[in-house]
Amino acid sequence: MNKTKILYSARTNALPSRLKKAFIPRRAAGILLLCVGLLTIVLAAPTHGQQDFRIVNFDDKQRPAWTFSASWTLDQEMLIVADLGFNTLRFYDKEGRFLNDIKKLPGIEGDFYPSAIRTHGDSYLLQNSNDHFLMLDKDFHVISQVRLIGKGNDKLTIGSIFDWTALGNSLLFFGDLKRVDGNNRISWSSAFIRLPLDEPSAFVILESMPYDVPERNNYLLGKPYLTTVGDTGYFLDLRSRGIYQEDLLAEKSQARRRINEDARFDALLAQRPELPEKIGPQHARVVFKASGEVTHISGLYELRNSLYMLIRFANETSKDRKWVLSEIDTQSGMITRSLALPTKASHLLVVPGESLCALIQKGPAVDLGEQEISSMVLIPTKLIEDENSPFLIDDSDLTSSN
Repeated sequence: MNKTKILYSARTNALPSRLKKAFIPRRAAGILLLCVGLLTIVLAAPTHGQQDFRIVNFDDKQRPAWTFSASWTLDQEMLIVADLGFNTLRFYDKEGRFLNDIKKLPGIEGDFYPSAIRTHGDSYLLQNSNDHFLMLDKDFHVISQVRLIGKGNDKLTIGSIFDWTALGNSLLFFGDLKRVDGNNRISWSSAFIRLPLDEPSAFVILESMPYDVPERNNYLLGKPYLTTVGDTGYFLDLRSRGIYQEDLLAEKSQARRRINEDARFDALLAQRPELPEKIGPQHARVVFKASGEVTHISGLYELRNSLYMLIRFANETSKDRKWVLSEIDTQSGMITRSLALPTKASHLLVVPGESLCALIQKGPAVDLGEQEISSMVLIPTKLIEDENSPFLIDDSDLTSSN
């Protein structure tokens, strides 16, 4: 039975009988019932615009405060936000209503600072603070946990982890490495690394870059430059200007395949925000402002077994602001289609899902931990995949937009 019809019937039946008689004269009852029937049909059939997307406001007193990571629950019914502003995992329904939060997980070692969460098969993988990774079951009980800082050998150890994705039982991540030479002199470098969670010291360096190059700082902004599609991991190397794939079954010595063959990648990857040489808490406002002044790739995402990249176009005003989601054919390395997302947000957190894709809209970063996050856009996933999606744009817009 139609949900709108059930709702109407329930409300009508709740009226006292004397009010029903007062509002429904007998001679008009037949006409009124006919009108109600027609109204029910109209209410039950959403317009084309309603089918496209809808904007949902978060509860005023329970909005997310400061986040770079969110995920749908395994049953796709709730949104989980890793909120560093409150140091909690916060749960919202599809109407933006705050449902619950997790402020502490029994059995974890140390404090609770959830910074990123991903679904992983029939469980969750949670990054707690910088190096503490927790595997959680569907009810958020800790299955296992491991700390990764300091893992390695006498010469080379993990120093920090900034961005990551799960690849089978391994972690694919970008971070810093600490190297100690024969004279006990310490030096640092950055790299894309594949690390087995059950044997962290056996990590493998996939691509490296010097510690002091300007490209490194872009990985400190919470943008997802690594993702997993099926049994393959993908990462964006801003220094070599390439998107690389790492297969789950790849041998350690196997060369990684660069997939960005489309000429439009060159123009997009040639641009990146100009950030301070050193980034600290005092630079938050400057850093996030800079990320909106240059057209650049703002993240890689998996959506129903396809690879997408998010592009943030430079703008002078919010009216001109533009976010584009482009699908990449991982075999040919070509951009196959692009969609203009229905948002003018200063910053965007994309949360792909089986049935819905959430765009968490974030305002300008006033300071570290100070950012308005008042709403999200919910788009049916099938509408993004639809070859006739109303969001489709001409691919030439990728190089001509400003």
